[in-house]
Amino acid sequence: MVTLLKKAGIALLILQLVLSAPLLGQSSDQLQQSIDEAETAVNEGSFGKAKQILNEAEKESCGTANRTNICYDAKFLLAAIERMEGSFEVAIELLDDLEAYVQQTFPKDAFKLIKVYRERLLVELNDVDLEEASIWSDRILEAANAPGVEGKAAATAYLAVADYEDAAGNYRKAIEFYKRSIRAAKETNNPGDVEVLLINAHNNLGIAYRGAGELDKAMEQYQMNLELAQNVHGEEHIEVASAYNNIGTIFYLKQDIGQAAEYFAKTAAIIEGIFGPDHQRLGASLNNAGLSYYAMEEYEKAAEFLERAQRVKEANLGMNHPETAIGYTNLASIYIQNGDYEAAEQNYLRSISVRENSYGKNHPDLVKTKIELGKLYLNHLNSTEKARKSFESALAISLDRLRETHPVVADVYLLIGNTNYKEKRFKEALSKYKDAMSLLYGDYSLDDEPDMDRPMSDPIKLVQVLQAKARVYTERTNGFEKESYHKAYRAMVWASEIVDVLQHSYKHEASKLRLVDQNYSIFTNAVEILAEFYKATDDDRYLAQMFEFIEKSRSRIALELLQDVSARSFAGVPTEIIEKEEALSSEISRLQKKVYNEQQKVENLDNGRILTLQDSVFAKKREHEEFINELEQDYPLYFELKYEKSVVSLQEAQSLLKGKETLVSYVIGTDRMYAFVVNPGSADVVDLGRPDDIIAHISGLRDHITNNNSENYLQSAHIIYERIVKPVEPHITGESVLIMADQSMHYLPFEVLLTHKATQAAFDKLPYLLKEYTISYVPSATLLKIMDERRPDNPRNLLAVAPFSNDIVRPDAEQSRVQYASTVEPLLLTKYETQSISDLFTEKRSWGEYMSPQRVKLLTGPEATVEEFKAVDVENYNYIHFATHAFVNEEEPKYSGIMMYPDADESGISYVSDIYAMNFNADLVVLGACETGLGSVYRGEGLIGFTRAFIYAGVSNLVVSMWKVNDQPTTYLMIDFYDYIRDGYGYSEALRQAKLNTLKKPNMSNPIHWAAFILTGR
Repeated sequence: MVTLLKKAGIALLILQLVLSAPLLGQSSDQLQQSIDEAETAVNEGSFGKAKQILNEAEKESCGTANRTNICYDAKFLLAAIERMEGSFEVAIELLDDLEAYVQQTFPKDAFKLIKVYRERLLVELNDVDLEEASIWSDRILEAANAPGVEGKAAATAYLAVADYEDAAGNYRKAIEFYKRSIRAAKETNNPGDVEVLLINAHNNLGIAYRGAGELDKAMEQYQMNLELAQNVHGEEHIEVASAYNNIGTIFYLKQDIGQAAEYFAKTAAIIEGIFGPDHQRLGASLNNAGLSYYAMEEYEKAAEFLERAQRVKEANLGMNHPETAIGYTNLASIYIQNGDYEAAEQNYLRSISVRENSYGKNHPDLVKTKIELGKLYLNHLNSTEKARKSFESALAISLDRLRETHPVVADVYLLIGNTNYKEKRFKEALSKYKDAMSLLYGDYSLDDEPDMDRPMSDPIKLVQVLQAKARVYTERTNGFEKESYHKAYRAMVWASEIVDVLQHSYKHEASKLRLVDQNYSIFTNAVEILAEFYKATDDDRYLAQMFEFIEKSRSRIALELLQDVSARSFAGVPTEIIEKEEALSSEISRLQKKVYNEQQKVENLDNGRILTLQDSVFAKKREHEEFINELEQDYPLYFELKYEKSVVSLQEAQSLLKGKETLVSYVIGTDRMYAFVVNPGSADVVDLGRPDDIIAHISGLRDHITNNNSENYLQSAHIIYERIVKPVEPHITGESVLIMADQSMHYLPFEVLLTHKATQAAFDKLPYLLKEYTISYVPSATLLKIMDERRPDNPRNLLAVAPFSNDIVRPDAEQSRVQYASTVEPLLLTKYETQSISDLFTEKRSWGEYMSPQRVKLLTGPEATVEEFKAVDVENYNYIHFATHAFVNEEEPKYSGIMMYPDADESGISYVSDIYAMNFNADLVVLGACETGLGSVYRGEGLIGFTRAFIYAGVSNLVVSMWKVNDQPTTYLMIDFYDYIRDGYGYSEALRQAKLNTLKKPNMSNPIHWAAFILTGR
């Protein structure tokens, strides 16, 4: 069975595990113990061992009057093994023999006969012979309807019939029979029988609900299945693995990809532990792992796993099995990513051919591959005719075999609408989008507010439909047309509301980041639409709405994290509960770091230890999820405050500005780029034109500086100024500018832009923007407000850390690979730097400082270990200065780290994940280390790295570096910076003056020496 997955316009298929119930034992003598041992061997995949035991048991028991039950069990298990090994003809012969044995030996035992029939049905389903399976389904139902058949016999019969209906794509009938199976199972007297039957019934009922598009109901069944399977079998069992896989699939369908990936990894670990690395059953787990990597844009890993999964399937099932066809579909997605569209088409067609040969031409299993083929024609091969034909074929099957309200029907309507849109048949496109909206949401008017409590069969699809409608509304007119643009704007309002709800419903941060990144265009498109309204009307209301959308698009997940912290305080959550949550989070972080460090080893890599640690992480995360769910239920006010969606208004943002500050928020949209300019008494929006031709300059400027490519730097620095700063300058009322960057601008230090053309690199003479303005950076106005509100009234006391101010003890080679420390060198000037800064703080510059001197603490050299730093009560220090090495892990930002002095027991790394667990009361933190301003940029969230972590941990202002910095100029710049602060300068002006001083020194005037350091805050 397969389920459609979405990733950036590419659909994926994911395989579900559907496993038979364990066989029931019925005796306790020595032979029965052998049967039990064989059953265990079957569940572990040791079929050869099981056969040997069963053959002996069959010889010992068959033909003996008091051992008929054991004979039956031995024969039954032998037939089941042949089925699982794919020897269908042998299995049929054994089952025919067993049927005769039952009719002769147990003529009144309906349960034994129904079990034989069900196994025969499973043979036909495994052999993908639906016509023959239908015959056995009818026989089973006839047996179930016989007088006196109830309890476990009836439950087993209904379960088998439901399995057939599900395989045939008749999901509603399957659901009906699964429910009947559950009711019959609960009437069974033997608790062991009930549990085994219910494990199967809940698992398969969940699969049927998933096939019918009812994901929440499917999740309920899977959760019940998991709990039962764990109670009966423990953790390391194939039924438990199946339950984890199923739950992961629901998370995947809801696009909570990070959460799904964890469940798939757990599934694979259990299955590989039971069956080994090449067993047929591992194919589905490898498939799922590959799809998870694909969704997270790790395409090389995705290809590796998907290709391995395909090899396992082909080796075990052959080239023409439906499960192998799933692999062809998945591999097509990889070919699309690599731009090999012809190979992708061939794989889709091959997948369809295999499925048609197995199921016929009108089976629901064909729908999603036909959809993917149509999307290939539409989006990559520019053939709307072939696309429409493929979509219409999928629609015909869907309407015939599925309910009209099934989410896949809405998906096809959307895609046919997209085909019409590409042909500029806008009226027909809107008609199809309306059909899709009606199925996904029901009756609606975009002028109303969306009802977030209304059941939505596929919220992600609904967002896509809304975006498609907005696109048509804005493009069907020649220029601005009020009514159409109003509809487009309302569609974006609806889409943004749904994304808000989805973001809060996702459990995993990676899923939230992916959701916001993929839907960022909702917010930029809304800004573009509102900008057209403002141009046409000059109505300031549109400015306020634009600003609201800009704020809603910035640092969304960081804001949610901060709201979570404050909600606990304001909602009256008891201290002991908060401490328990913090302890769970800390333990998860500790275990994740252990996994990460183990995985980085080149020598002595211990895969067993990694798997054990990963199991511990998985268990702790599930415990943490349950804890948070209970917390939200027990403290409704906490839930309300945590997910409160308000951002600062334009008027509030204006009130945040001090003196002659100007806030400039940049928006890089799909078609246009804007600067939204906010002054204390005014606001305006500046259209900066199309972004295409300037993005390359913005992205490359940092490299031009760090590579000392003066010619390219001089050119790009002025071009960028002309495009994104000069048009804004008429609206800047003061000399202080707060920059809200967008996308690639996060890597751009605006201070190095050049206000005039320059042809020579006499660096101290160049017309830097630094000479015109005091510039700092803020993630969003809403976060700026939070950072301002927690600032200490009278910041004092300095903590300075310089681990490498003298010779360092190098860790051994193996440890250094883990620590990123193999190239660490002493930073000899950092001792002078920190001592000089300390002297500035011990100077008495006011009467108050004579009465209450500032406290200064230095951690230098071997004293600057992670343990020593943790032992400091950092809440007592409002200034914290790091003069050290750092490293950035852009693939996994939480494993970026500040390097401390290594000791015998600690790695010497304070990771970003450790920073999140700390509680600072710092008005200013300075990270005087290389590249601490870098990280991973996500649209709608900004740059994830050190800055985000320190802001979350309570820091109000932060200085970081954008590239590798030299020890000497950094030392002089930092001493100047703190000297100006002690003289009463604000942080942004103090940093500007320190840079100007450094610029005056001929040997330090190159921007590489002074421009790296930027201030987040003011």
